[in-house]
Amino acid sequence: MEHALIIINSEDIFAAEHLAEKLENYTVYVFDPILLDKLAKSPLRNVQFIPWQNSPSYANMHEKAHEKAYLLEKELDVGRHEILPEVSMYGWQHLNLYYMMMAMHWYSGLWNDLGSHFLGKHLHIYLCDTPAVYYFNSFIPSLLLLQYARQHEIEFSGYTYGASEDKSNLLPDLRGLAPSDEQEMLLLHLPTCMYDMAYFNSELIASGKHVLTIAAKYFTVPVHAHTSIPLTTSEALELEISSPLRQRIEAFLTTIAAKLDAFLASSLASVGFRERQVAQIVNIYRSQLLTYFHLHRYFSEKLPNKVLLSDHDTGFHGPLIAFAEKKNIPVLLLPHSKTTQDIEFSYKNMHALVHPSQGAPILDRNLRRVPHFKLSIPTTLHTTTHFPAPITTVGLMLNAYSLNGIYFANFQQYIAGIKRIREFCVEQNLQLKVRCKPSYGMGKILAEEAGVDMEMLLNSTRIPMAEFSSTCDLCIMYDAPTAGALEFLAQSIPIMNPILAPLTRPQAATIHPHTIARETIEECLDRIASFKVDPSLFQQFKMHQFRNYLDSFDDTQPLRVFL
Repeated sequence: MEHALIIINSEDIFAAEHLAEKLENYTVYVFDPILLDKLAKSPLRNVQFIPWQNSPSYANMHEKAHEKAYLLEKELDVGRHEILPEVSMYGWQHLNLYYMMMAMHWYSGLWNDLGSHFLGKHLHIYLCDTPAVYYFNSFIPSLLLLQYARQHEIEFSGYTYGASEDKSNLLPDLRGLAPSDEQEMLLLHLPTCMYDMAYFNSELIASGKHVLTIAAKYFTVPVHAHTSIPLTTSEALELEISSPLRQRIEAFLTTIAAKLDAFLASSLASVGFRERQVAQIVNIYRSQLLTYFHLHRYFSEKLPNKVLLSDHDTGFHGPLIAFAEKKNIPVLLLPHSKTTQDIEFSYKNMHALVHPSQGAPILDRNLRRVPHFKLSIPTTLHTTTHFPAPITTVGLMLNAYSLNGIYFANFQQYIAGIKRIREFCVEQNLQLKVRCKPSYGMGKILAEEAGVDMEMLLNSTRIPMAEFSSTCDLCIMYDAPTAGALEFLAQSIPIMNPILAPLTRPQAATIHPHTIARETIEECLDRIASFKVDPSLFQQFKMHQFRNYLDSFDDTQPLRVFL
């Protein structure tokens, strides 16, 4: 019987290598093309990639996952009036639940569609021993495969590995009291703000306010602050609230646990793993509730004047916004990566501050437009009126194709589009330089399926984006937009955006279509062909696009104005 080693996540590879040393006849099966480059560096042999050709539309999955998460949250919110009569918990774990919904939808469909490949084989399934948290590796994808194998009487062996640190009970250490001098206070929680934090810090200093920052469970960035609030555990803080309130919280959480278990029962058949997933979510709710109540006690003598948050919630946004709403404190959202997606909360005194390239209005959980203003994030723009030399080099910039194994586009269409672009460049005698998003390389599959030169691809991906952009006369930003386009726009290097299917709202938010129009692949290539024939058209396009980008900086203001 053939042994089938199933690789779902890059962390599975190390575990599989140890088993493969003991097997003579095995095949490694992988479904995410991003993993092929990592497997090429592994001693594992007989690797077979099986793309999910009939994968569901990412845009539809995205919409349904949000819808299911909101419906579940609405059900969980019932009964919280006993402990939170004045505010709602709606949205407090939305991103967490959204990614869990995405994983369950994707992997249940993947195994049902491709599971027949495993009939008559002995499966070796590696299971990350961690409940689902955001888009991190978890036991859900492998657990769904184990269930499929049991249902279809396929022989299998399961192995657990790599239990991650459980951070579900972490919360801000809000013991003591906030500073109560005459200086105005800003309360910050800015996880994931890695790109513009130097600018944000300089503006915080310029504001002259007393800055308090709450540490993050994930994606911590250095923040200039006068007071830093570290994390502690729920156990350290729960005894500091009254016994009756503590009892009401635990009664509420017991009800939530039962509802979660009933919801997950149809997807996760294993009682033990389901209980661990439920406990993970319940523990986060407990830490969030304790955070909410301790915020009131910590700021009992003096309130912050404003709350400044990242637009990416990693656990504390819910209680922070609920506290701000209760006390009528303005909330400002900063983009963790240039532009801001829709948000999971609804508060009338909340505003978003965005990069000038913001590509779509920001909506709250009730689909109402959130007021937003453009930040004058420091940018150096450069152009020239010199008539351009003929186009010789075309850059092809690829965003991440998948996240945690979930495709952002249909595989066949995606590869076919890249192949068509490469063939066009050959026909037009143009040099093509392809760049993948670092850490999301697809060199092996692009070389084998689309004819892309592997060495060129690796060289393009190793260098910084600013350096790559300077080597191109023109760039094709393929399918889902990426903030890397800003490097080209700043240097007045024309850029186009052929897309394969309608974008989701988060994807559309990345770049405004007034600056970079969205078109089909053939429309894009026809335009490039006309540029090659008539360089004056190329010059007009270049100057027009640069002017539109420059115009987007109108009405921008520095962060300190809002602080």
